[in-house]
Amino acid sequence: MKKFTLLFFVLAICTIVINPIAYKRITLQLENVDQGNYQLALFSSIGQRVATKNIYARGGSSTEIFEVSNLPFGIYQLNITGEKNIKITKSVIIP
Repeated sequence: MKKFTLLFFVLAICTIVINPIAYKRITLQLENVDQGNYQLALFSSIGQRVATKNIYARGGSSTEIFEVSNLPFGIYQLNITGEKNIKITKSVIIP
């Protein structure tokens, strides 16, 4: 008798609610994320890390606010990394 193993992967989804962002805040809607610690890191167009924030997700869906009021207008790259080698990258426009 042959045995088969089926693997199902549930992708974590990160949506920036308004892009360009409003009120110098990045609002992230996280869906299907595992419980654990995550780091948000924002990089300038020349690759310099300009802001970071550590968050703890309880799993499932949540909303996180990332304040960026001290940054000038421009296009940035937001990297979200977590336990279990999770990495999500998004472009963010700060007007």
